[in-house]
Amino acid sequence: MEYAVRNTIVLTFLLLLVIGGSYWGNRKSKIILDKANATYNDLRETVDGLKRANPDLVNEEMIISALERMEARARENVKILLKDDNPTITYKYLVDIIDRYCPGVIFNFFVEKSGQQDLINYNSYKIDGSSSFSDFYKLIDHLENESPLLTIESISLKEKFDAVSDTIQFHLSFKSYFDANGIPYEEVSMKNLKHLSFRYNPFKTRIHGPLQYSDLDDAIILEKAVLIGLTPEKIFMRDHYGKLRILFPGDEIAFGNLTSINWDEQCATFTINKTGVNEKKIIYIDKD
Repeated sequence: MEYAVRNTIVLTFLLLLVIGGSYWGNRKSKIILDKANATYNDLRETVDGLKRANPDLVNEEMIISALERMEARARENVKILLKDDNPTITYKYLVDIIDRYCPGVIFNFFVEKSGQQDLINYNSYKIDGSSSFSDFYKLIDHLENESPLLTIESISLKEKFDAVSDTIQFHLSFKSYFDANGIPYEEVSMKNLKHLSFRYNPFKTRIHGPLQYSDLDDAIILEKAVLIGLTPEKIFMRDHYGKLRILFPGDEIAFGNLTSINWDEQCATFTINKTGVNEKKIIYIDKD
């Protein structure tokens, strides 16, 4: 009997331990779970708050795209070093600029030397060519303001008298810098620069030498001729040889031409250009 009672007491004690352990374990697990839920809810509220404050965070692709746009804008506002430079890359760079922005530029390309400046590698080049002044200005503007680090070392210009009036000849030397940690040329994009508009070539000569006439002896010299008559369509002049000459508007004389006839005022207007500056001369009928 004592043996059965003892076993009962032991079993009862063990049962109480199991129940107590289970209760305590469940209670502890509940506390941990409650803490985990609270932490999760806090994090969830934080994430939701970030999403509300930054709607773009919802879309990962939008974030990446925004970062790429920011990087592109940063590149536009600062100079960058190319990862590599050689005559092929630099020549292609010049052609890309000229084809897109100043197609009237014609040039010859020369490689000069390589070196280092402040521990940065560079290659030196020069180009000789011709273009309109406005196209040359656009070329310089892009070389100066595009992202790749390039410095213009010298420029010389002169008017090309034997060509189109707006054409200039130029000589340009520059250095192109590069570094192994730089950006590949393929990743560089051109900028849309706003160019100044020039109404005329500021290097164009405005005062010229006297016009040359191969047959000046046969031309009417206005200062030595006399207007002796006119109709609404033509005029009659006596030249310095005493010969009668008939002129219509547009006909040439020495250093100019007949511009117009004024029947009412009985006069003729000529445009004379001896030094590069146009002058108007009005000649009335000689009534003597």
